[in-house]
Amino acid sequence: MILHHGSPTISIVLPAHNEARHLPSTITVLSRYLEGLVEQYEILVVDDGSTDGTHLTLVEDNRVTLIRHPLRLGKGAALRTGITESAGIYVAYTDADLPVEPSSIGLAFQIVTENNATLAIGDRRHPGSIVIGNATRSRRVTSRIFNMFTRAVLLPEVRDTQCCMKMALGTSLRSIVRNVSTDGYSFDAELIYLAKKAGMTIAACPVVWRDIRAKLGPVESLLLLLRMMNDAWRVASRNGRVA
Repeated sequence: MILHHGSPTISIVLPAHNEARHLPSTITVLSRYLEGLVEQYEILVVDDGSTDGTHLTLVEDNRVTLIRHPLRLGKGAALRTGITESAGIYVAYTDADLPVEPSSIGLAFQIVTENNATLAIGDRRHPGSIVIGNATRSRRVTSRIFNMFTRAVLLPEVRDTQCCMKMALGTSLRSIVRNVSTDGYSFDAELIYLAKKAGMTIAACPVVWRDIRAKLGPVESLLLLLRMMNDAWRVASRNGRVA
């Protein structure tokens, strides 16, 4: 393991838009788990233009940092901000409603500490993963179509770009994220693509994942799919597919 004096071992980045209901319990659960995993950690909450008082739900804690976007810029933009501002030797991110069990982050930590040139990505299709709950049919169809499209034009060997857990060596992730241009939900796909182009190994990590995604109707799902496909196509057309 690479050691940096005074740096937290792990930084966890949580992008948050109107997550006042979920954030307090997420911070509590993550903190309890991280205290048993490493001596030093930090949690960075990036409030992406929330209107529900998300920032007011955080209690004072020197291990929790709040960063606020005055306007909503997008999940990808929030992740870029949080990763850039992180100080951890290793950096991970997940969603503010914590759909992945903290033990999945611990497994990703084990993977990246064994090989510092690795980007560990949560993979809901991994044989060892456990998925609890079901999204709406339109959301499931959207996810499958985007997955097939991304494999066709960008990342042929990656089964799941969109699972909301990624982890890597902090210096590597902070360097790569500077070049991620996507502000929306396709941020993950571009991040994996650039990591692979930079020579990093992409390691699929099994997760325990609760499907608590927001329920979207057919029209909303279609519009989201088209935006994400447009982002992925833009990245592919500019750089080409990676093997």
